[in-house]
Amino acid sequence: SRAAASELDENQAELLARYDEIERQRAKLRRQAAQLTTAHAVSTLVQSDLDLDLTLAAITNALVTEAGFARASVTLDCTVDGVAIQRAIAHGDAGAVLFERRLETRGGTVVGTLAVWAPASSSPQECDEVLAFILPSITMAIDNAISYLVMDDYRRGLEVRVAERTAELVEAKTARDRIFANINHDLRSPISLILLAIGEARRNGVANEASERTLGAIEHGARRVLRMVDELLILAEGRENEVKLATARCDFGRMSEAVAEAW
Repeated sequence: SRAAASELDENQAELLARYDEIERQRAKLRRQAAQLTTAHAVSTLVQSDLDLDLTLAAITNALVTEAGFARASVTLDCTVDGVAIQRAIAHGDAGAVLFERRLETRGGTVVGTLAVWAPASSSPQECDEVLAFILPSITMAIDNAISYLVMDDYRRGLEVRVAERTAELVEAKTARDRIFANINHDLRSPISLILLAIGEARRNGVANEASERTLGAIEHGARRVLRMVDELLILAEGRENEVKLATARCDFGRMSEAVAEAW
């Protein structure tokens, strides 16, 4: 009977040892499940949403609801590519044990702090393991959200600068067109008056052949100046591409005489 009782005690002790081992493995599996669930929740953020505030809110929520911490907070205070970033988001109730980790970008720049509070019954070692496992996913999500924020800020600034530059160009073009209109009027009006005076003189009758030659020379010069004004205005307005070259057969001798006579 003593031998049987001793054997029972040994069997019971072995069963208790196996039960404790099973409980330890079960607790380990629960920790691993919490780590994987939290890491998955954070990793989903990397691919789904790049808004910084939504990312931080989802991270703190996942640390409380999935990882089992009583409270979690993320504080950002940094300047990236000239953009000042300050955020402070928390979720959950106060806990007993505080754990803090620095948040760094892929380039090694410290951008803020992650703080979690664990319940009093939590194991510090288990909390460290959970944080060590999910911290890379958290920093990646925050780094991506910060990069998107900086890029979006640059895009908005670029759009403002483009709009301002476009407005300046429109204003400059309007002013240029107004100046050209004034120049066109100031140059054409005297020439037009000269041509009208020549026409009026001819209608009233020319005294002699010398006077007709004089009027002809004046008219020729006025019309030549008028053509030059038109050409200059076309070049000044940047419309030289609108000028088309028209070719035609001509008498080179007569053309040479006309050019020489014009000068």
